[in-house]
Amino acid sequence: MMPDVAGTLAGYPDETVEVSYLSPTLMSWTESGSLFCGGAHPDNHIEAYTIDVKTGQPLDLSHILKGWVAHDFDGKRVPPEEARTRPSDVIWGPDADVIAFVKAHLKPQSDPDALDESCGVDDLLANNLAVRFDKGAVLTFTLTALPNVIAACWTDLYSAPVADLKDLLAPEAKDYFPVLGN
Repeated sequence: MMPDVAGTLAGYPDETVEVSYLSPTLMSWTESGSLFCGGAHPDNHIEAYTIDVKTGQPLDLSHILKGWVAHDFDGKRVPPEEARTRPSDVIWGPDADVIAFVKAHLKPQSDPDALDESCGVDDLLANNLAVRFDKGAVLTFTLTALPNVIAACWTDLYSAPVADLKDLLAPEAKDYFPVLGN
């Protein structure tokens, strides 16, 4: 126990961390909870993460999805090879084809009313779309890093076995998912 003068742990002991996928190549998990470090609003959050198990580094999703692209801070597209050499100078995210695919298959799985008009779906897909992997080599498009004011809009958007998404996959995806063959 910490003495009262030390304050609280801001909700960190109550965080939920759930591993959704673990293979010899990838590990995906979510972290969620409500943290409060003072101020007017807590940090209600659900974040999705995936690491490359072999390197221990965050997964470069452009190795999985051919439509995961890098832009500089002015919005200019940066070739993947160049972006990987200067990661702090780029923002990675979905291209128009990935966004269109998710919109066409949009089926919020946790709450069908979660993505109502007030959520601004187009902005969320462009700026907060994330990928998580689930048991059975399933790719789940989800939302992550939502600002506090729209955290209520969080939901999983669409899930499918990786093998069913071949049109979206980069050639290197087979290195992470043996089910895709060589």
